[in-house]
Amino acid sequence: MSTRHGTPHNPVDDALDASFPASDPPSHASPLAAVPLDATTDIPATLALYRIVEGHRKDTSLAKMIGRTENHWASPEMGLIRMATCIPLAVLDYLVELEGRTPHAHVLVTVRIPCSAVSILNEYPIGWDQVPCGRDVRAAGDAWTAEARCLGLRVPSVTCAGEGNVLLNPAHPTAGCIDNFTMTAFRLDPRLRT
Repeated sequence: MSTRHGTPHNPVDDALDASFPASDPPSHASPLAAVPLDATTDIPATLALYRIVEGHRKDTSLAKMIGRTENHWASPEMGLIRMATCIPLAVLDYLVELEGRTPHAHVLVTVRIPCSAVSILNEYPIGWDQVPCGRDVRAAGDAWTAEARCLGLRVPSVTCAGEGNVLLNPAHPTAGCIDNFTMTAFRLDPRLRT
């Protein structure tokens, strides 16, 4: 172990220092109702979002392609579409909603939207991670939808701790971009479900 300024130098300390830059905006340390996702410069201009659907679903509308609206973070009548921020989470979200045997053919739906069109929910209602959730959790999503400030809202995943979902509002004035999605054949490992 080398020394720095007369004290023992540990490379792990350098790594930790680098992971907490002094330039982080205050919004990352204090809870706010919602802050722009592109508040930092190290986030790319677009965000890729994912959803697994059965292969027989074919439509040009993302809402119809998904077919199921969000019912945890918002009331179903709000019509929000939950998307995963990574493919493994999309698989988990699909499996926890699956009823019966696993279909054989699947499609990975990918949507790219501007990061500036997404807000982050930083203040979570009590019991947000419980299933079923309480009224306060749905009320938070309903209030955000009614404000119509952004196309998407980033929320923590209930399925997998540490991951996140984005709720898309198809009724938002800028929602036309979400129907520019791609579909790719996707194979679910049969060991995941019988």
